[in-house]
Amino acid sequence: MYKNSVLTVLLFVFIMACTTAVTAQDEGESSLGLSLGATGFHLLDEHAAYLIFRGTGITPSVLYSFTDGRDKHYADIMFTYSNLRTVSEVYKTPFLAGRLRYSCLRQVAEGNLFNQSLDLSAGLSVSSFFSKASYKFQMPGLWANGIKTWYGSHSADVSIQAGYNTGENSRVELLCYLPVISNVSRPAYSSSGDYNYEKNDWQIRPFGNTMFLTGNFGFNAILSWVHNPRNKMAFTISYEFNYNHCTKPDRVTLFSNSLRACIMFNLKSGAKE
Repeated sequence: MYKNSVLTVLLFVFIMACTTAVTAQDEGESSLGLSLGATGFHLLDEHAAYLIFRGTGITPSVLYSFTDGRDKHYADIMFTYSNLRTVSEVYKTPFLAGRLRYSCLRQVAEGNLFNQSLDLSAGLSVSSFFSKASYKFQMPGLWANGIKTWYGSHSADVSIQAGYNTGENSRVELLCYLPVISNVSRPAYSSSGDYNYEKNDWQIRPFGNTMFLTGNFGFNAILSWVHNPRNKMAFTISYEFNYNHCTKPDRVTLFSNSLRACIMFNLKSGAKE
């Protein structure tokens, strides 16, 4: 209980501090982006089955960014829907996942490579990720409902970004996130196998147990190509890899590969006259 309270306070202080820093700026550039793409998802949740479920789905997202000199702020909302199946095709699960994240970074190094600028930024982020699977198994003439499970994680992450200008109006960026401390929510577990499935289905807990790096390991990397031919609009193509692995109460592992196309609208640009 004490760990949960400390994590909640730290996340609240971080969000308020970064929000105050952004709203206090009279200069800088901000943009809002809308993206749509496809994702390939893999899920192994030993609470439900010792089987790997995989499938493709859609993954729209919304991104807000604010840059002022060396400071960068990002906020994004991501949603994923997939129909996952096993190799045998007799088990399947509709799969929903979503993420809300806010990041604050500062440029720490810069240089030149092949006559183009190269920069490195580092910072912190806070994120909330939630996924739910509703398992079904095939019977003659119908799909019967099985167990429903979920995985939720609220985390404080280390963020690192590397950027390289490939031309006058284009740029390549790699942004990586590594959770350091997380609060993880999973279904109730009983070693005797006495699960209360109905209670689990309808009473999903938003908060659970606080874990450090190894207990709830995660890694998220986004590789983007940005083309900005006009001051009011930019285009982005991005590849995202996401991996999560939690050991309690039962092992759950999920990872995805996503490809998105995004249109960014510049809301504010330049400094005051």
